[in-house]
Amino acid sequence: MIDAGASMPALLLMFAALALMTLIEGLIFKYWVLPGWGQAISERLYAGNYTPDDDPLVMLAEKIRREKDATLLPELVRMVHRDAGRLRSWQELANIQLQEFSQAEEAVETMLKGAAKVHPAEDRAFLLYRAATICEKHLQNTPRAQELYAQVARRYPRTAYGKMAAKRG
Repeated sequence: MIDAGASMPALLLMFAALALMTLIEGLIFKYWVLPGWGQAISERLYAGNYTPDDDPLVMLAEKIRREKDATLLPELVRMVHRDAGRLRSWQELANIQLQEFSQAEEAVETMLKGAAKVHPAEDRAFLLYRAATICEKHLQNTPRAQELYAQVARRYPRTAYGKMAAKRG
């Protein structure tokens, strides 16, 4: 016959070991498995099925950033216009103009040109919204920024950027 008093410590030890194993497996899953899955999924959904090293535009943009070479900008502009429907192209060019060469007005114009070329409404709204924030923060041109925010809110009211612009206007 089994003695209930003697088996209780063994059961408690077994449950403690089970809890510890569950904790260890949960941590492994959270810090090792999930990040790898997240990276793979995001590359497929948001970045396409290529890596940045395979993208000539990204490679040229990184070279410009690294070398601070403004003579490479015309080539980047040509690459952007060859793939004018791609949001990332316009973003890269405008970011380089703004961050590397302090050309805020050119960055705004790049965002506006891109907004006329990309197709998804969310992408157009993003580029217009970004142009407005550059006007506001870098050019201190609040009237133009407000005009652009109003344009985003009016044209793309159902997008996330249209909703954010409506709150600013």
